[in-house]
Amino acid sequence: MAPRPAPVHGGGVRLATAAALVLALAFAAPALAGDPAEEAASLASRLMSPFCPGRTLYSCSSQQAETWRRDIKDWLADGVSEEVIVARLQARVPGHDIRGVPSGPWYWGIPLLAVVAAGLFVARVTRKARRSRGGRSEEPAGEDPDLADRLDDELALVD
Repeated sequence: MAPRPAPVHGGGVRLATAAALVLALAFAAPALAGDPAEEAASLASRLMSPFCPGRTLYSCSSQQAETWRRDIKDWLADGVSEEVIVARLQARVPGHDIRGVPSGPWYWGIPLLAVVAAGLFVARVTRKARRSRGGRSEEPAGEDPDLADRLDDELALVD
């Protein structure tokens, strides 16, 4: 067998590990900050366009949407938060919800109605299954006397 290396004692290993960790974080920080163009595209893909009904700012091909995408990119590069950017864009079109959150009484009513209907369906099927099992006995059927006699006769022959 090969001899084991002697354990390293002291703070040298700890210091080297800490230095490597600091260097790794220093190089990773710019990558974690994100590219303003990518962040702008991500935000534009989550906001509804007032210029192309049913489409996001990212997918809208109008010139106005292009201007808004450019504004988003510039604001992100300047360090403006997403909340402020959304507020600025919303102020441009007060009658349009750029977040795309549906509203109205049926928005939450329809899914709630579907859940209730599914629950009632499961309850009905379960109740019906229990009733159909209720008529049948879970115990085995009684013994046939002729079969018991034949079994006794066969066992007597074996002895």
